[in-house]
Amino acid sequence: MSDNCCESSQNKPREAACPGCQQAGATVEHTTLLHQLTTPWQQSLSDAQYYFCAQPGCEVVYFNTDGSRFTTKALRQPVGQKSEDARRIICYCFDIHLNDLADPQAAKQSREFVIKETRNKACACEMRNPSGRCCLRDFPKQKE
Repeated sequence: MSDNCCESSQNKPREAACPGCQQAGATVEHTTLLHQLTTPWQQSLSDAQYYFCAQPGCEVVYFNTDGSRFTTKALRQPVGQKSEDARRIICYCFDIHLNDLADPQAAKQSREFVIKETRNKACACEMRNPSGRCCLRDFPKQKE
């Protein structure tokens, strides 16, 4: 586990093609799978590197190159990255939904809050976010 959940690891293969949609999936830690899968003790998790597929419309969430895959039905919660719904979660650590950002002031305030708390190491993206990455990546780009 890294000291800062928003830092990336440089020593792992970064992508593999999702078996469900053929789009690139990014590496994800086993810790993330353990916290996202329902009944992880009953799942067949191998030691192989797993990847996360964020493509909307694709049921596959996690997969490895050995043929193992987990779909949205195997997860404890909906995957915001796979949804187009305005109510989707974009910050799993602090329960921020996309529609919470409709007001520009609220969007700015929530983003600043997440940045501050991330710097204070109060985030848990590796476990709470299905992608295993910093939730700030899922915030809409700010308009200047």
